[in-house]
Amino acid sequence: MYIAKLGSGPERMWIQGRIHGDEPYGNDACLEIIKSLLGSGRRILEEMTFWIIPSYNPDGSEHFWRRNANRIDLNRNWWRTGGTGYSEPESIAFYWAWVEFRPHYAIDIHHQGTYFVEDEDGNDTNQMTAFSIGISVRQEFLEPWIWDVSRGMAVVGYDAVSKLGFCNPSRYPLVNIHSAVVSSMMLGNPGPDGHDAGWKTAAMFFENRGGIGNKSRGYIIKQNVVAVHAIIDAIAYGELTFVEEERWDEIPDRGGRIRDSDKWPNEWAELDPRTHPDYDAGTVHDEMTAVDDAGNESDPAGPGTVTAITPTIPRTFALYQNVPSTSRCSGRPWNGRHSRRGS
Repeated sequence: MYIAKLGSGPERMWIQGRIHGDEPYGNDACLEIIKSLLGSGRRILEEMTFWIIPSYNPDGSEHFWRRNANRIDLNRNWWRTGGTGYSEPESIAFYWAWVEFRPHYAIDIHHQGTYFVEDEDGNDTNQMTAFSIGISVRQEFLEPWIWDVSRGMAVVGYDAVSKLGFCNPSRYPLVNIHSAVVSSMMLGNPGPDGHDAGWKTAAMFFENRGGIGNKSRGYIIKQNVVAVHAIIDAIAYGELTFVEEERWDEIPDRGGRIRDSDKWPNEWAELDPRTHPDYDAGTVHDEMTAVDDAGNESDPAGPGTVTAITPTIPRTFALYQNVPSTSRCSGRPWNGRHSRRGS
C-alpha cells in the first residue's frame, strides 16, 4: 500500500482511488493528478499538502474484483455499529494515516454504471451522465461547516466539468452510509478500539461511468483531473470560501439506469450482467447499503472473517523535496469562515 506525498502548504487534502478493485479509473486519475500537480508550479505546493492513494485496495485491483483478498468491501469497513469495523489491514493502516495527516478535505474516486441525467420534473432526459458528484452523509448528521465545505467543493467540481461538453455531470442520489471511509472522516467516527482522532474532514466523491472501453478512458480520466484541479485552485487561492454552496441543490440529479429504461429495446436486457447465473450482487459498482434513521447500516460487513490482524503502516514516498516520507503533520488553526473541530 502506497501514499504519494506532495507539497508543504498548510491546507491539507486527501485523495483516494480504487478502493473497489474493479474500478480502475480511480487509480488512473490519481496518477494523472500527481503528474499534473508536479507540473503545476511551486505556488500550489506551497499553499497545500497532498496525500494521494492511487490504489486503496491493491489485492482487489490485482484480481479485478470489488472487495479485498478476504472478500470484504473496504468502503464499508471503517467504523460500524456493533464493533465489526476495521477487520482489514487496509482499513487499519489508512485510518492511522488519516489520523497522522489530519486532512481538511478529501475526495474519493469511484465507478458507476451508465445512467441518464434527470430533468427538473424527475424524468430521464436523453443525456447520459459520465460523471456524478456525491456526498455520502445526510446533512442532519454533519456539523454545518462540514456540510457547507463539502457542498462548495462539489459545486466547484461541477462547474469545471460542465465546461468540458462531453460528460453531462449530475448529482449522485442522496445516501447516508456512515461506515464508508470518507463518511467516517466527515463524522469523526471512532477508530480501532474506539480511538478518537479529534478531527473531521470535509469530503465528497466522484462516480465515473465505467466499463466503456479504452477509447473513452482518456475522457474519463480528464474529467476527474479537471474537477480535482478546480477544487484545489479554489482552496489554494482562497476562493472556496466565496462559493455559493446552496447551488448544490441546482445540480441535475442522476436519472435512471440505461439498462432499466424503456428507452432501450428489450433485447438489451440479455446483455445485463445481473441476468447471468453467476451474478453476485456484491460486485455492483453503485450498490447502496440500507440504513435506519440514525444512520446505522442494516447489513453485515460482508462474508469472510479475519482471525488475526497485524497493523500495517502504508509505505509512502515523497514526490516533493519539502515533504520527507516520514513527515508528520500537526493540526493548525484554519482562518476560514468555518470552524474545524480539532484545529
